[in-house]
Amino acid sequence: QYNIYPLCKANDQPQKCITLEKLLCNSSIVTLSRRQRLEIALILASSHVQLHPTPWLTSTWSKEDILFLCDRQDPTKVSTDQPYISRCFAKAIQDSIHDLGILLLELCFGIAIDDHKMRRNMPLVDEQSLQVLNYGIAIQWVRDVVGEAGLGYSDAVTWCFHHTPESIDADGLEDRWRKDMFVKAVEPLKSC
Repeated sequence: QYNIYPLCKANDQPQKCITLEKLLCNSSIVTLSRRQRLEIALILASSHVQLHPTPWLTSTWSKEDILFLCDRQDPTKVSTDQPYISRCFAKAIQDSIHDLGILLLELCFGIAIDDHKMRRNMPLVDEQSLQVLNYGIAIQWVRDVVGEAGLGYSDAVTWCFHHTPESIDADGLEDRWRKDMFVKAVEPLKSC
């Protein structure tokens, strides 16, 4: 179940928001603290577990789809503890978990994968090639997580890239997948 409601009253100016993509880019006017990045990582992993069986995870999602409201008086202040999903999601479970893994990496290091040193000199490619390229960079980047955020965070990110889901249609496997993600990804992020 889910509720839909407006974020602002009709007679007010719409509240400004910023995407996770813009928060992570080098030119962002907002600098996320390590604690904020870890909290966002926990919220995203928890949301993935909660929203997986719903229509919200039926299409692809990325950092462009995750929004945070900005303070009306100070645009450098962002409500990082309340992310919003800007649209529905649609991809296979494994692709969705890989997307989560990339977001966790970006939050760990505070930079977008697009700004990673391995991507800087790469030519622009089509969307499918870009996904493969990002996945390859992410697999290499995972090696640096332990030094940056500790073993628990590293375990959560590693799980996102190395988990192989079984057939989701079989009885009980959906619950097993959700429990596994909760234990292997959400709980370690919570301890961070």
